[in-house]
Amino acid sequence: MALSDEGVAVFDLYENLRQAEETAQYASGRLETSSKGGRPKKIQAASVTSICAKLFEEISGRHPTFTTDPHTSLISGDWPAFLETVFEALYIDASVASQVRAISQKTI
Repeated sequence: MALSDEGVAVFDLYENLRQAEETAQYASGRLETSSKGGRPKKIQAASVTSICAKLFEEISGRHPTFTTDPHTSLISGDWPAFLETVFEALYIDASVASQVRAISQKTI
């Protein structure tokens, strides 16, 4: 009920989490896919990133943003840290920086 009190559509959150779980299972290879060899790595990373961006925004109330160090071009912030944690948990070997930058160029 606390989520409802904060204005979070609980059913929508549940559906987003269900979709994230399914994507995570595909990414970790626990669900069979109809195409030979499963989802390509770039599609896995992009799909998980898209779902995570929506979840990050819904849960935090903030748009997924990041900071880029002008000297090293390294990214930082809550959003990249969140996505990195998800990638590690799902054993996704993709560039968090590339995914963070790509999603920031799209409308979520």
